[in-house]
Amino acid sequence: MRRRGVTLIQLLVGTVLGTVVLGGVLVGFMALWNMQKMGLQMPAVQQDARQLALTIASSLRRATLCTSSDSSCVVDAAAESASSSGITAYRRNTNGSLSKLVYSVSSGNVQVVDAGSTSILAAGGSLTLTFYQAATYHSNSLTTYTPDNTTIKQLIAVGITTSVSRNGLSGSYTTTVRLRNSPKKAAATD
Repeated sequence: MRRRGVTLIQLLVGTVLGTVVLGGVLVGFMALWNMQKMGLQMPAVQQDARQLALTIASSLRRATLCTSSDSSCVVDAAAESASSSGITAYRRNTNGSLSKLVYSVSSGNVQVVDAGSTSILAAGGSLTLTFYQAATYHSNSLTTYTPDNTTIKQLIAVGITTSVSRNGLSGSYTTTVRLRNSPKKAAATD
């Protein structure tokens, strides 16, 4: 007489196959969950990089020229110093005095120093700047250069690339801003 039912071997094989199938389904769900999580977080990281670049661009666009009546500044320049990872720009306060805004990267954070007060604009961010000069005031042809104490007056535009990293995601944004008040016009017709 033959017994009917499932043998121990058949039960073991069925359990192993079921576990493999369930593991595959679980891996598939985890991959979908991670993709959805990245899809939800990536726009926020990208927006943070964009907002950082546009904040710096807005400030540089409005940078004020230092005049001979101001002290401790480079006369006829909108910025005091510039490097590939930072810039010191001038700003006219409501009381008419000139102050400095220093954008830089410190300890992996993009920060601004305004009137001695430091604010972090982006934790886990980076900033790369490119500087442009032109042969004439209204020229559309810009050339890159490295400004120093004597050539900072010729600064006409700044290329800004920002990057923000958070939770394993990284977003970046690049823009170029033309300084409204620099370089100083040589004549009224410029």
